[in-house]
Amino acid sequence: MKRVVKIIHNRLVREDSIEWQKQLKKQEKAIQEIYNNINENNEIERVNLSQLHLDKLPDLKHVKVLGEFNCSGNNLQSLEGAPQYVVGDFNCINNNLQTLEGAPQYVGGSFYCNNNNLETLKGAPEYVGGNFDCENINLQSLEGAPQYVRGDFYCYNNNLKSLEGAPQYVGGCFNCKNNNLETLEGAPQYVGGCFNCESNNLQSLEGAPQYVGGSFYCEDNNLQSLEGAPQYVGGSFSCKNNNLETLEGAPQYVGGCFNCKNNNLETLEGAPQYAGMDFYCSNNNLKSLEGAPQYVSGYFNCSNNNLKSLEGAPQYVGVDFYCYNNNLKSLEGAPQCVSGDLLF
Repeated sequence: MKRVVKIIHNRLVREDSIEWQKQLKKQEKAIQEIYNNINENNEIERVNLSQLHLDKLPDLKHVKVLGEFNCSGNNLQSLEGAPQYVVGDFNCINNNLQTLEGAPQYVGGSFYCNNNNLETLKGAPEYVGGNFDCENINLQSLEGAPQYVRGDFYCYNNNLKSLEGAPQYVGGCFNCKNNNLETLEGAPQYVGGCFNCESNNLQSLEGAPQYVGGSFYCEDNNLQSLEGAPQYVGGSFSCKNNNLETLEGAPQYVGGCFNCKNNNLETLEGAPQYAGMDFYCSNNNLKSLEGAPQYVSGYFNCSNNNLKSLEGAPQYVGVDFYCYNNNLKSLEGAPQCVSGDLLF
């Protein structure tokens, strides 16, 4: 029986069909053109092998690619034959890769391997100068990941239970949301951009990076404590939709918004004393605002709590102060300066 292969638009054709023979000629022409463009120094400007329905790569192990290498949209199960040095981006998305063995060890641009069937990152480049993108590939481990990523690192929408093996330096954002993480142990200790670990099974933030230059998102987990949270967050900090009863351990500096709504908080003790923009603590069980920052440059929203007093409220609010649906008996402690509206 003749073998069938996937062809354009997911139609199956026999390998002895005219259509498949045309496809083979297209492959051969593309590969020959690449070999013809390799110079005497074994260098080539760029390589485009995308959507040729290749089962394997041509042997380019000893070729230096000065620009982009693109082998996306094929039927590759391995990167054997790939160049080991790529100055630009390396793109192998939308294949059937089960391993990264054979991948280049130096990628000056970004490395994209999402939408494959990888379970580990063994064989991944040791150096990536841009982004590293490995979301949506059934990963169960980050073992083998590059330890230095100059840009963003995306490993969301996988089956990760641990961040062991993650890069320890990420110059851009680190996104590990929508996994099965129960701990952040192994997370990078320096993240220059945003850190997103929302929608996991975290009960604490132990192991989180201590410096996050952008925003930190840990919403939609099972957090009962913020112990382990970074103490410096340059952007916003969101821990909404958890099971927090206290803010002890929260960052002491938040450059953007601080959002702790939809928890079980009875007090704001432990809250950051500086929030560069808005402060949201609505939909909790607060009986007091003691512990709230005294200066909020944006909105302050403490609606839908059990407040009987405003003692402890910030004394300066840069925009509006919302305090709907509480049990206030007086306005003692209300902010002395609200640049917007004071709404009860």
